[in-house]
Amino acid sequence: PFCLRRTKENVLAELPPKIIEDRVCDLHPLQRRLYSAFAQSQAKQGVAATIQAAESPGSEAQGSSGGKHVFAALQYLRKLCNHPLLAINTSHPLRAECEAAARGEPDGLHAITFSPKLVALQQILLECGIGSETVGASSTEDPDSGGGVAAHRALVFCQSRDMLDLVVNDLLDRCMPSVSYLRLDGRVPAAQRFALVTRFNNDQSIDVMLLTT
Repeated sequence: PFCLRRTKENVLAELPPKIIEDRVCDLHPLQRRLYSAFAQSQAKQGVAATIQAAESPGSEAQGSSGGKHVFAALQYLRKLCNHPLLAINTSHPLRAECEAAARGEPDGLHAITFSPKLVALQQILLECGIGSETVGASSTEDPDSGGGVAAHRALVFCQSRDMLDLVVNDLLDRCMPSVSYLRLDGRVPAAQRFALVTRFNNDQSIDVMLLTT
């Protein structure tokens, strides 16, 4: 019948300062092409009409159908800004064009260059000493001991499991195979989640914990 809650203010003195750094990731030309195609599509026009109708003086709610159109459009654009593969299914009208644009890449559309966010994530991990060739990714040495620089460890959050799959398959497994990681998402049974977190906290050789929000 009771819930014990400890807020950040109670332990603020024990926490290190929080530093927020925003990194702007410009869209890849292929993403821009898909974005432009959406902007000229009937789906975008339908969303604009729904929003305009909702904002009109004296207008009433458009019902669930209008809201669904807006939500679907936002979902599509969010996927597109993360990675083109998340936005183009097999029936997408520009699927063939996208595949043709990726023929020069050994990994095709799975090359991380098509997702500036993955490129930025790779750079951040390298800056933290994770996956670097000069610094052991699982090093736990004291940096003051003269025996090397200790690598940081990282929590990487994604909003969807599909994007987390791309982080694992396209970035870590293909481009940074030396990085060790654990994964915690909705597919992990609830009874196993605490053990997974405990393992990451106790095993300093694991570089990254991947999670979905």
